[in-house]
Amino acid sequence: MQAVILAAGQSSRFWPLNTRAVAKGGDERSSSTQKHKSLIKIMGRPLIWWTIKGLNKCGIKDIIIVQGPKKDVEKELSGYKVSGLKYVVSPRPEGSGAAVWQARKLIKGPVAVVWPHKVDIEEYLPSLLRKFEANQEKIVILASKTDRPEDFGIIKFKGKRILEIVEKPKKGKEPSNIKASDPYIFPISFWDYYKKVPRGERNLIDAINLLTKERGAEVILAKKEPVSLKYPWDLFPALEYLLRDTKTKIYIGKNCQISPNCYLRGPVSIGDNCKIGNSVEIKNSIIGDNTKIPHLSYIGDSIIGENCNLGAGTITANLRFDKKTIKSKIKGNLIDTKREKFGCVVGNNTQIGINCSLMPGILIGSNCQIGPASLVRENIEDNTTFYSEYKGVKKEHKLS
Repeated sequence: MQAVILAAGQSSRFWPLNTRAVAKGGDERSSSTQKHKSLIKIMGRPLIWWTIKGLNKCGIKDIIIVQGPKKDVEKELSGYKVSGLKYVVSPRPEGSGAAVWQARKLIKGPVAVVWPHKVDIEEYLPSLLRKFEANQEKIVILASKTDRPEDFGIIKFKGKRILEIVEKPKKGKEPSNIKASDPYIFPISFWDYYKKVPRGERNLIDAINLLTKERGAEVILAKKEPVSLKYPWDLFPALEYLLRDTKTKIYIGKNCQISPNCYLRGPVSIGDNCKIGNSVEIKNSIIGDNTKIPHLSYIGDSIIGENCNLGAGTITANLRFDKKTIKSKIKGNLIDTKREKFGCVVGNNTQIGINCSLMPGILIGSNCQIGPASLVRENIEDNTTFYSEYKGVKKEHKLS
């Protein structure tokens, strides 16, 4: 069995974590370029590394990675000891089906198609492989219950038989609350069906539905919803899973300085070369490499990018007064995170002044400067200098 990992998308819904810090040198501000969300690090390794490790544990070592034209995934993984990888480039984003098609010349037989952030793949892939061994002419699909059917492909059943996958149904029109999830195990015949469907972003699902109609499909229902990264806050289940076997639920990277009187409440992942000041409390959060959090700060249920500097007294609010679930604005749409506790997400290379307060669910872009004593209530775009209201005037401008 081979595996194809799809890591060529734009990850636009993962802003502000979908950027890579690029230092200009000197005292100049850094710029940033887009990066795939699978390169975000937890416990010192990018998410795709954990996915590859899980595939290897399941006996799959012949792995094809479909990446974007910048080849950033290949460059990142070159720094780790990973063998058995082959790379192909998807020149432009045309959907998952087109990405799989790019790998077809390297595929020799049945294949597991998986997204690159499946850090928990070893929990359910063995069951899918066993099911495929008994039904090698059918697609085998992982499925799970979800409370966000509008975000996923939802399975339509007739009794126990799968009829089709309905992509992102409108609220109230869901055929079930069971979502289809990767990995998919495709038989050799899949390519014949893929050739029959029109090109487009959803042609992977179209091909799956056509094959399902003619040959049938098998489903493995997961006991709990697998890790699926659509929005930044989906990193929290990934963090919890990766720290499941540690007693403290805390990971501290290389060359870090942790000052006296700090209180770390897991699950917490702190990257390499970080400085955590006196009397800082960090709870259920991810801190990127080379980030500094001086004394008397509280970081709760939050994600802080790389090369950030948070001034003393920075406080992240992570709970609404009315205890309702927290909403965040993604690409102009207000999304319910389904989380009662959620602080903020901060991109790379951002500086936050002393005594700043960050409201629940806000997203702050990369390369930003937040002035001292600011109260941040709304999202702040990349490359912005922001000061809270001063004598009735809010000062905010884009950096040149």
